[in-house]
Amino acid sequence: MLLWTPLLAQNAKLKSVTTVSNGGKGMELIEIPAGNFRMGEGNRVVAVSLTKPFLLGQYEVTQGQFKKVMDLEPWLNKSDVQIGEDNAASWVSWKETTDFCKKLTEIERKDGTLKGNEEYRLPTEAEWEYAARGTDGRRYPWGETWNPDRARIEGTGGGQGPAPVGSYPSGASPLGVLDMAGNVWEWVSSLEKPYPYVATDGR
Repeated sequence: MLLWTPLLAQNAKLKSVTTVSNGGKGMELIEIPAGNFRMGEGNRVVAVSLTKPFLLGQYEVTQGQFKKVMDLEPWLNKSDVQIGEDNAASWVSWKETTDFCKKLTEIERKDGTLKGNEEYRLPTEAEWEYAARGTDGRRYPWGETWNPDRARIEGTGGGQGPAPVGSYPSGASPLGVLDMAGNVWEWVSSLEKPYPYVATDGR
């Protein structure tokens, strides 16, 4: 089960970490400021600097949002999926996620929601980890200790399949993003390469 959290790249200087709406698509975006953090764990930790702010989806893309933009439902007839407008979309390929971002960009440029060179895209691996962990290098979005009450994980109870997005508010990251641990896997734009992270190696 795979999905992603969309990112809106833009040049405007962000004032703070706040929630904004992107109009009629029902998608909430979190303003992520530029910052420094330690990426990876153990002896593979490296210091990473993100020099530009960005907007990131506060929640995973829902079935309703994905269907509205793409007119596709790849999660249908899957045994581990509960159908619901607010449930996290799943069984979505990497190409389908990038196509979703491109199509949403086209739609919102046409209706005037997006300005100039603003566009939706997948976050990089570094952007995703920064949004999930914040600046203090914590192991989980909420801290150092695993807590099954803060995320939807298979085998920890709470029903079958992905939950409605935002069902675990106590599992929010320091920057306010939800569902960064559990529920569904999330795509990034970066190529899969071994750690430690190297910003100049093509990912």
